Amino acid sequence: MYIFRAAVYILYVACYTFSVLHISPDGSGLDQCCFTYFPGRLRMDLIVGYVETSMKCPEPGIILYTKKGNEVCVDPRAHWVQGVKKRLDQTFFQ
Repeated sequence: MYIFRAAVYILYVACYTFSVLHISPDGSGLDQCCFTYFPGRLRMDLIVGYVETSMKCPEPGIILYTKKGNEVCVDPRAHWVQGVKKRLDQTFFQ
């Protein structure tokens, strides 16, 4: 069981580290683009905000911000991501 938890933790750290990359496609400044998506789901109580990636990016993406200050790239087409966006928008605009 310990090996499984360690492997999941290492996978999470690797996905987090390599999922958000700062690039400047046209030299005008930094854009945040997602090149890989986090493979799992994040609990809603860990997420404090999100931002959609730039249209200049090669792939669409949503960057979720966690309570601990982490940035996690997720697929904007995933059903659970759309639910997270909706809940955060409702909370923000109330």
